[in-house]
Amino acid sequence: MSSVQSQTTNSLSIVNLPSEILRRIFGYVRGQLPSEKHIRWEVIVRSGSSLKDIKNTRLVCWRFHNESSHLLLTTVSVSMSPTSLARLDEISRHPLISQFIQTTQLVPHFFASELAESFPDFLVDRIQQLRVMVISGRSRVRADADSAAMTKSNRILDSWERLLRGVATHSLNDEDLRNMRLIKRAHDQYRQAYLEQERMRTDGTFVSAVADAVARMPRAKSLHITDCESFFKERRVRLVDLMENDDLLVRNLARPTKWGEGPVEEYEIPQVKLLSEIPLAIGRAGVRLTAVRYDIAPTADCSRLLESDRDIFDLKEAMRQLTSFTFEPNNFRFLEFRVSDKNARYLVKFVGVFIDTDSIQNMRINTGFMCPDEEWDEESSSSAGSLLLTRTWPQLRRVDFQGPIHIEELQLFYVGIQTRVKVILNKVYLLSGLWADVLDIMHDVRLEKGGWSSVWHPLGAECDGMAEDGKEEIFDDPYDNLSDYYIMGEMDDNPFRRVRGEDAYNDETGEW
Repeated sequence: MSSVQSQTTNSLSIVNLPSEILRRIFGYVRGQLPSEKHIRWEVIVRSGSSLKDIKNTRLVCWRFHNESSHLLLTTVSVSMSPTSLARLDEISRHPLISQFIQTTQLVPHFFASELAESFPDFLVDRIQQLRVMVISGRSRVRADADSAAMTKSNRILDSWERLLRGVATHSLNDEDLRNMRLIKRAHDQYRQAYLEQERMRTDGTFVSAVADAVARMPRAKSLHITDCESFFKERRVRLVDLMENDDLLVRNLARPTKWGEGPVEEYEIPQVKLLSEIPLAIGRAGVRLTAVRYDIAPTADCSRLLESDRDIFDLKEAMRQLTSFTFEPNNFRFLEFRVSDKNARYLVKFVGVFIDTDSIQNMRINTGFMCPDEEWDEESSSSAGSLLLTRTWPQLRRVDFQGPIHIEELQLFYVGIQTRVKVILNKVYLLSGLWADVLDIMHDVRLEKGGWSSVWHPLGAECDGMAEDGKEEIFDDPYDNLSDYYIMGEMDDNPFRRVRGEDAYNDETGEW
């Protein structure tokens, strides 16, 4: 009897495991964490190496193939083009892949009407883009091919500038004519893409198709609105590749504009309303998102985000199960102008609609674009601290906040929260009060399980006149700084109030 049992046991292998166990194992191979619903969704990043591991796993045997194939695709991107929308539709209808899509990534690149309807404007814009590539490529010339590409690109620029100046055709050589045909081909493609974009936008096809597709994917509960094509770093097209392939050059010249590149303040961005229409439509399709992330935001026309009370009500209803929200508009880093106070208030109102739900556990909010600067003083700057007072959030675990705030708002936030929340204040501008008092507030709220809140790179109040070495000692070292020790309770004296000779801060005079 024992011999039979031994033979049976020895014959078992990993392929005999239940499907649920095998899928969990392959989830680790792919880079998934064991309990994704309890952590911030944005930290679950699937690296390129883990994807390669899954591809290799599928080749081991048919059992491994069948139990790991769903991990090949967990995020699907869509932009406003017929081909991209068709791909999303196909994936959402696939009997296996659609069951394991977790994140829908909206990439609202746009074709500007100003460039589509004016060839001279398009030409000026593309000359500038190619010139930037040439300038950046000069430092990376390492081979004859690179040098040849630089020479050819300069000749193309010369030809386009002649075209811009209106040089007579009879004075142009064959190379000039060829280069001009390339830019005209690119403009024709750009204009055609613009017309397709406008058709899909104005007739509502895009919004409804995306919402319907998300509703067909049972695990697609995360929405990520970004300027990047994927979670991974986009591959830059090399200048040498463009100069060796005319079709590639034309496609690159006809590509859409990102929110974070070029003189976006000169263009009307037709996709502004998509930022609210897409989550609204997904909610109206019956899907309750659990994670929403915005990596971009409009810099103008922000009143178009939510134009009616019905939209606000429906969006709040759609967010009733939201646990993670991120608003971190990276495109603002490239601005050469300040977002108006009026538009900033509209953005704060927009963010407030998403976080107005008891289900929120993690918030990451960056309103740094509202902070005072050399041109805008404190008196003309609005606070974004009202966002922390939207409600009390009984399940809140972590808040990352950046932007201007009054100390009274921070005090009310701590009074109202119902759980011990980890708070990270990063590049926060204190419009009123003292940072010494902020540290006292955070010092009095101890976190469980060894965690602690932190202040990084504080702005305003007494920090404005503080010596750099003193500021670094209190705040800037992420592994060894006095503010963290005080907040954690490992030192009794507030570092701002310690007597440090000439560096001590006087609360009464407001001077160091």
